[in-house]
Amino acid sequence: MRDTDEAITVKQACRILGGDEAPIAPCTYYRGVKAGRYPAPGRIGPNTARVSKNAVLAIRDRALSGDRASNGEAR
Repeated sequence: MRDTDEAITVKQACRILGGDEAPIAPCTYYRGVKAGRYPAPGRIGPNTARVSKNAVLAIRDRALSGDRASNGEAR
């Protein structure tokens, strides 16, 4: 269980979701936000957006466990 939440950059979220060797591209992340697959980043400044690390880790964990039904996709 994760007690504290950390705000991470979109680039860091891409590395978590795709892995260090082949992170997903930021444009792919934003397409996922538009489609409802990934959490939308919050704006904390004019040129600064951050994402909840716990939310990104939860998505990654669901994907690794193969639980596609919880995010609304058919098997």
